[in-house]
Amino acid sequence: SIDVNTKAIQSNKVLIDQAFTKIDGNTAAIEKSLESLKDVEQGLAAVAALPDMYLSPNAKWSAAGGVAVFGDEFGFGATLAIRGNENWSFGGSAAMGGDTATGKVQVRYEGF
Repeated sequence: SIDVNTKAIQSNKVLIDQAFTKIDGNTAAIEKSLESLKDVEQGLAAVAALPDMYLSPNAKWSAAGGVAVFGDEFGFGATLAIRGNENWSFGGSAAMGGDTATGKVQVRYEGF
């Protein structure tokens, strides 16, 4: 009877050790997922902060800034737009959210 209990205890100890190993693996996976979500939140804050490219009808150039919040993350962005001629204008934008940077280039044609 004592031998049977001793073997059962040893077997349970092995199973418990395996369970803790799996728990450690799951904890690491959860932490990685949380870091990835934070990166996504930073990126979304940056994208939301990208200002629109706009030039009033007689403007040769314009500059715009933007600030955004997504979750706990803040984003800051800027856009510079330049008129190429009466129909074409070009712009560039950059933004930061946490450690994540993003940018875009824009072209606009107005032919009316």
